[in-house]
Amino acid sequence: MKFIAILSLFLLSSLSVFAQDCYTSAEADAERLLRIHSELLVIGLNCQHRADLGFPYQDYQAFTQKNAALIAHQENVLLRHFMTQGASNPQKTFHEYRTGLANTVAQDAAVRPDGFCAVYGNRVRYARNLSREDLMQWMATYPVSRPICGL
Repeated sequence: MKFIAILSLFLLSSLSVFAQDCYTSAEADAERLLRIHSELLVIGLNCQHRADLGFPYQDYQAFTQKNAALIAHQENVLLRHFMTQGASNPQKTFHEYRTGLANTVAQDAAVRPDGFCAVYGNRVRYARNLSREDLMQWMATYPVSRPICGL
């Protein structure tokens, strides 16, 4: 039991390094886009059975292709963030982070798949057709997990 308590304290203290930091505005934008991208992936995969949504997975793929350079840039912004925060393996930390984003949305989809698709299903088609400027405006409405530095 003592071992579990010590292990828990170690894990909490190591995670607190990431929980206490803040984002620059560029890092906040990166998280927002990656949240959207992860959400669209889950929608695309989980809502393919809904004929009224067209082809959500193909819409996700089109969104990804259309915004590939921006997505890659934002991934690099967050990877650099994890590097500067002292992650022992920034690449692994980043991949765990991306997996966590998708898993959060996927849990909602798993609990109520039809309701999830009814509420979120049209987002993929909407996102696919956004201009970069409109995408940036939509991103600004998404929350981030850390405070913005200096605010």
